[in-house]
Amino acid sequence: MSPSPSHPYAPSARKIAAIPGLLALLALAAAIQPRLFAFENPSPDAHSAQVVVTPAPDTVSIADFQARLRTLDQLVAQCQSAVTPANCPSSQVGPDIQIALPSGSRQIRFAWLRTLLDAAADSQKKTAAKAKSRPSKPEDSDDSESDSASTPEFQPPSIPQQLTDARQRLAADAQTAASWTQTAPAKSAPTQQRQTLDRILAASEYHPAVAGPSLLDRVLEKVGNWIDNIIGKLEQAGFKSKWVGRTAEILFVLALTIALVWFLIRLERQGRMSAANFLPGTGGAAASARDWQLWLEDARRAAAQSAWRDAIHLLYWASISRLESLGPWPADRARTPREYLALLTQENAHHADLKALTRSFERTWYAGRPAAEADFRHAAEVAAKLGIPPGGR
Repeated sequence: MSPSPSHPYAPSARKIAAIPGLLALLALAAAIQPRLFAFENPSPDAHSAQVVVTPAPDTVSIADFQARLRTLDQLVAQCQSAVTPANCPSSQVGPDIQIALPSGSRQIRFAWLRTLLDAAADSQKKTAAKAKSRPSKPEDSDDSESDSASTPEFQPPSIPQQLTDARQRLAADAQTAASWTQTAPAKSAPTQQRQTLDRILAASEYHPAVAGPSLLDRVLEKVGNWIDNIIGKLEQAGFKSKWVGRTAEILFVLALTIALVWFLIRLERQGRMSAANFLPGTGGAAASARDWQLWLEDARRAAAQSAWRDAIHLLYWASISRLESLGPWPADRARTPREYLALLTQENAHHADLKALTRSFERTWYAGRPAAEADFRHAAEVAAKLGIPPGGR
């Protein structure tokens, strides 16, 4: 059944018959020109030709670097004499170099000098071209001068100034290279550094870092770690159970109480808290509230019992009572031995004697040192100079 000729998109018999012919023509063209239907892959040589490989700079010695600097300085001086393309060839600068130094290799680049010489050569050409193309009109020059005066702009350094700066830079590089030659050889540098380091580490503050912790330090560190471990476990147990934390608190308070009782017992045994430490018979009043003769009798009674520390203590208060009764200072029960000594000026005749007696009293009483009969006799001799007679009233 053929399609209706009234349908606009119905294929005709002629078009269907022409399809095999078109296919045959396409096959013939593909056989004759295969490149028309093939995708051309660029050859690897096309990419490799575009990659520019920069050669590594040559490694030279310090002497070669100095010779190179002298050559470049002459080249810049030649360009300074006459700024022309023939006198400023950038091709004579040469490639970059690398210097072998004791501290390592250092690369030196000369791109800045090549750029400067190219600019110097181009400046001569530009100046000549401007001179030919510029018309000689005085009125235009006046207008340009007035415009430039009214609107000042930044002017870069001129080519001669840049050439002068380049020679200064080359001279500074030459001085740096000369300082490299004056340094110690590379073989001796590590030796000197090692000697300096050994001298620093030999100091006392670096001894623990060099010698390591001592046996005592290691033991204390282990004890501290053990205590920290126990405290950490107690904290964890306290979070889980309340009675563990309360028990630890009770034991801690009990340990502090035992330590305080032990300390007070030691003080009592050394005599620092005995009854003689307080002012007997005065009710805590000033030393002059009790006659110095009574103090002296108590001191002799303690000496007869070989209680030399108590004897020196009572002899001291006998001296203070006598001096206070003479009126050099007002009575005050809260003063310390050093405050009594400070009440007497250096010019007072009793100052030196009271100072010696105070030292003897503090050494045997407050410092807890044992006292002998000789110490008491010495204190009695000093007290005699303060008006305490050694033989009685």
